Amino acid sequence: MIPAGVGFGVGAAISWGSGDYGGGLASRRATPLATVVLSQAIGLPVAAAMILLAGERIPGAASLAWAMIGGASGFVTLVCLYRGLATRAMGPVSAIATIVGVGLPVMAGVLTGDRLRPQDMAGIALALIAIFLVTRPTGNLRIDRNGLALALVAGMGSGGFFIAMGQSADAAGETWWPLVASRLASLGLAVLMTVVLRQSGPTFRSLSPLMAFVGLADMLGTVCFLLAQSQGSLSLAAVTSSQYPVVTTLLAHAFLGQRLERAHVAGIGLALLGIALFTVS
Repeated sequence: MIPAGVGFGVGAAISWGSGDYGGGLASRRATPLATVVLSQAIGLPVAAAMILLAGERIPGAASLAWAMIGGASGFVTLVCLYRGLATRAMGPVSAIATIVGVGLPVMAGVLTGDRLRPQDMAGIALALIAIFLVTRPTGNLRIDRNGLALALVAGMGSGGFFIAMGQSADAAGETWWPLVASRLASLGLAVLMTVVLRQSGPTFRSLSPLMAFVGLADMLGTVCFLLAQSQGSLSLAAVTSSQYPVVTTLLAHAFLGQRLERAHVAGIGLALLGIALFTVS
C-alpha cells in the first residue's frame, strides 16, 4: 500500500506538471505575467469556497505570514524562471533551478527533524538525478552569469515556497487558509509588477478553459503538497512533488510530438524507482 504522504506527493507532481504543460500553451495567447495573474486569480474563489465547506477556522498570524512568504517566493520563482528560460541556456536554467529548489527543503527538513531511512536517502538521490536527466538539454549546455543567477534565485524561490508553505501548514493545521493567503500574496505581486512595468494586463479574451485548467491544476498541486507534507515529511513531500517535469515531458511527447531522448527515458525510470523506494516499509 502506498503511504498517504507519497501518494499526495505524486498527486502534486501530476497536477503541477499538467499545469505547467497547459501554462506553456496558454502563454502563447497571453504574456507570461498575464498568465500568472489569471492562473492565480482563478483558483481563489474555489479555495475560498473550500474554506467554508471544510469549516476551517482562521489560523494565527504566524501561519498566514508563512503562507504569504511562500506565495511571494513562488512568484519570484516564476519571474526568474521565465526570464531564465528566455535565454539560450533554457535547459541548464531549468535543471539548476529545479535541483536547488528540491535541495533546500530537503536540507531544511533534515535540520528540523525529518528522519530519513537509507531507502529514503537512496530515493532522494535517484529523484535528483531523474530531475536533471528529464530537464537536461540536448544541445547547448553553456550558461552565462546572468542565466546562472536567475536559475539560482528561481531555485531558492522554489525551495522557499516548499519550506514556507510547510511551516504555514504546521502552524495552522489547516490546508485551505494557507493556500488562499499564498495566492493573495503572489497575485498581489503579479498585479503590482504588471502596473510598474506597464505591461498589458489580462483581458476577458485571455480567459479560456485552458487558463482555468492551469489555475485549478496549480491550486490542486499546492493542496496535494500540503497534504503530503502533513502526512509525511517535508523532505519526501518536496522531492516527490518536484517530479512534475516528468509529467510535463510525457504530456509534451504525447500531445505535441516532442521527442523523448534516452536521457529523458532514463530520468523517467529513475523517478519511478526513487518514488518506489519511498514506499518500502
